[in-house]
Amino acid sequence: MKYNWLNEVDPVLLEGDYRTIAEKCGLETLITLLNEFEKSTVYFSKGLLASAVRQFIIKHKEKSSTWLAKELNLSERYIQKILREHRLEEAALKPIRKNKKYC
Repeated sequence: MKYNWLNEVDPVLLEGDYRTIAEKCGLETLITLLNEFEKSTVYFSKGLLASAVRQFIIKHKEKSSTWLAKELNLSERYIQKILREHRLEEAALKPIRKNKKYC
């Protein structure tokens, strides 16, 4: 690929985010990202993780809101909102039981 030549260069010479990626994730990861996203601006938004965050919260709903907030770097209020919505969704899915006395 285009950026494989970086394997022959001392990573210490890389600058900014490129150096950080190489140090934290490895030079091969940096090369893959450069080859894949050349001439692109990449922004890591939490918004694109919304479904995954929701699933994690629901999976760990027995944990405290404080723990979940710290783990996900979110507010307790947001965690409680997700859990409240989940409880409402679960309640809506439960079949309504008929009272045998009145049927």
